[in-house]
Amino acid sequence: MGERVTVEGTVDSVIFHNEENGYTVLLLAVDGEDEPVTVVGCIPCAAAGEGMTVTGAWSVHPVHGTQLSAESVERRMPRSEEDTVAYLSSGILKGVGGATARRLVERFGADTLLVIEQEPEKLRCIKGITAKKAQELSAAFRALTGLRQLMEFLARYDLPVHLAMSLQRAYGDNAIQTLRDDPYILSRDQYGVDFRNTDAIAISMGFGGDLKLLVGFDAEGKVLGYTVLQHSETPGLGAKADKWFQKDGKGNIIGRDLSDGKPLVVDKDGGDVDAITASTITTRAFLKAVNQAYAVYAGQDADASSGASKRAHSGEE
Repeated sequence: MGERVTVEGTVDSVIFHNEENGYTVLLLAVDGEDEPVTVVGCIPCAAAGEGMTVTGAWSVHPVHGTQLSAESVERRMPRSEEDTVAYLSSGILKGVGGATARRLVERFGADTLLVIEQEPEKLRCIKGITAKKAQELSAAFRALTGLRQLMEFLARYDLPVHLAMSLQRAYGDNAIQTLRDDPYILSRDQYGVDFRNTDAIAISMGFGGDLKLLVGFDAEGKVLGYTVLQHSETPGLGAKADKWFQKDGKGNIIGRDLSDGKPLVVDKDGGDVDAITASTITTRAFLKAVNQAYAVYAGQDADASSGASKRAHSGEE
């Protein structure tokens, strides 16, 4: 490999793209250069017209010559109307060709992509676009946006960008929110990220530390009440836990009978306790602490404290 460089430009054309792993060969038009730069690497769903800042190293292919092997890629949606036409004409959205792309940009100008994403009903004024097709185009564009956000998330933590493809297939349009709610899914077998790396990501996102509870049970093993004694979560999440699982809360556990041997489990893991909004990790940690508290109360050997990051997930997934 040769010198490591950073180049910025606009995608001129995509020569090759593997839909399974995202491997791409494209030509990048760079200001001040007479010829486009050949870029190779994992760049899912690249299309003509979008902007890119590529950092990588030069290499020489025995057949295709000099090319830049991408190590990291920052991507930008088209900025000019000309680039927007090129982007939509590229086939990135099924059913939109050159003629339709030009009509869209002539009608909506710089707001074209925003209209496609957020106001698809306006697309019906374009010849050839029905109400149904407008919704389909909008859904497809939102999926592309979600994939881009996934790639940016993974790149931020130096994780393989090709994981974005697998996550998108598994969780669809909800993939990025699912990952933000529970970054520990990255350590599942199908993704293979080392737990230590995932734990570091979770902590950097505001998850971490101990969650300690005082839990009361009656003689039959039913939950009488609880108090959060200590938490080191993102500001606000500890307060949510203090109320969320109370009698009037959405995740009410008061009166739940643990004597039947069935632990409390969050709904996202197949249980019936509603997770705190945007905080599945804290919910898992809380329920684990309650389950462990009952184990102690019932004379079993358990630690009644729970960690909302590593300790809440050790042995899981």
